[in-house]
Amino acid sequence: MFASKRWRRSITAIYLFCLYASLGIARSVAEYLRTQNLLRLTVSALFSLVLPAVLLWRFSVTGRQRMLRRVMLLLILLAAAFILSHTPEERLHFLTYGLLGWLFSWTLEEQQVSLFWPLLFVWLAGTGDELIQGLLPNRVFDLRDILFNGIAGAAGIAIFATGRAKTWQAK
Repeated sequence: MFASKRWRRSITAIYLFCLYASLGIARSVAEYLRTQNLLRLTVSALFSLVLPAVLLWRFSVTGRQRMLRRVMLLLILLAAAFILSHTPEERLHFLTYGLLGWLFSWTLEEQQVSLFWPLLFVWLAGTGDELIQGLLPNRVFDLRDILFNGIAGAAGIAIFATGRAKTWQAK
């Protein structure tokens, strides 16, 4: 079921659509959670739910060395998320765009294209996100967010690559 190209493309497109569709209400939701003192808890809970899933993804085909790489990538991602970002909203970039990078890689897995393509797509999606925000009345365009989105997407792509049964050859 999850193996068809159409299914993978659909899931990725729906996720990207939901990401863009939520831009108008994201600030209001974040402000509500902040006033209820729930924003940090919510972001921490999301990280806590995602990290075990990432560690266990394709565990059976991941050798010891690849699992060590995955753990190191996750530690670097967490460090980057908490050192480079100052607010919980900024930290969410690492989850949302990390997942998008993973999804782009998953979508293109059967074609075994170069990792350049999912990386390009995630940078374009992150740039599109910021361009849309620049048009919204309650949001602003931020170059730093494009950087966060790209780094997070690259981390998602790298994590995906650690779970491949075979090495993904650059073409």
